[in-house]
Amino acid sequence: MAIASALTEHKLLPMLYKSTKIDAKGAQALANALQINKTLTTLNLGQSQIGDRGAQDLANALQINKVTTILVLLPHYFTSSFTQTLTTLDLGQSQVGDRGPQALANALQINKTLTTLNLGQSQIGDRGAQALANALQINK
Repeated sequence: MAIASALTEHKLLPMLYKSTKIDAKGAQALANALQINKTLTTLNLGQSQIGDRGAQDLANALQINKVTTILVLLPHYFTSSFTQTLTTLDLGQSQVGDRGPQALANALQINKTLTTLNLGQSQIGDRGAQALANALQINK
């Protein structure tokens, strides 16, 4: 994958654009490259279909890579593993219902670095909104 190759050679700064063509295999290649890359600060996978395995591979890589601090991702791929070093998380424009915000709320209770969270147009239900409100009271 050309993008992963460019990442390992530190040629992409500071943002990787969103792409609808990145799948689980591409996410795995990106994850491998992110473990080496020290320049990419923003990763936008908002339109990608990376799958659960790809999301886990990326989450693992971002625990090693402390430089990438901004992530744009479809919410159903989000796990608490992503929040270790992120300062900005964009999960906007999605139908997350109540389960997505609950997973995010759990992550926010342990995250100490996130300063910007976009959930615009995410159609969060009442229970999800309450879970987020409770988590944000803990996360200060």
